Amino acid sequence: LVCGVLAAYSTDLADLFMGSTQRQALENMYDPSNGPIRPEGMETDTNLLMFGFYIMNNIGIDFRVFASGILFCLGSIFFTVFNGIHIGAAAGHLTGIGYTDRFWGFVAGHSAPELIALCVSTTAGLMLGMALIKPGRQTRRLALMRAARKAVPIIIGAGLMTLLAAFIEAYWSSKDLPLTVKIPVGVTIWIVIIAYLSLAGRAPKHH
Repeated sequence: LVCGVLAAYSTDLADLFMGSTQRQALENMYDPSNGPIRPEGMETDTNLLMFGFYIMNNIGIDFRVFASGILFCLGSIFFTVFNGIHIGAAAGHLTGIGYTDRFWGFVAGHSAPELIALCVSTTAGLMLGMALIKPGRQTRRLALMRAARKAVPIIIGAGLMTLLAAFIEAYWSSKDLPLTVKIPVGVTIWIVIIAYLSLAGRAPKHH
């Protein structure tokens, strides 16, 4: 949020957070005068190819965040903060230069499963790191193995959420629909996922 506000008011700060090359690529990607929203170099690809691209790219980020937790939590923290700075700066800058409808209309639908999956991946990674930092009355190797058994189902769940996000991004987000349609759909998806993780996703209590 802080990076977004700063990037909205200063292009120099946006460049500091994500680099001028990435900023210019995002401007071209979300320029209303251009065609369908596609990453640079993939402007002519079909929705199916974009679906595959989003799967590889986003699930790759999730597993990188998770696996790097073994570096005593530092890797997971670094990648999550890095992504937060980059995403925030991108959102703020694109909003600041007036690409509001195009940017927010595109990200509204898939933002919930994608961003929540990133946070869930971080949690799974931190479980690995904390097993090494505080193994308790057991060897670090045993503590890591036990933490991994608990963390693996979590990262698989994050991967499935990212798969859902990739499907929405390829087939819904790219549709040219008004904000009055896309924003309510996006808000609904946020509410459904948070409600699931808060209520239905809880493990039963054992007395």
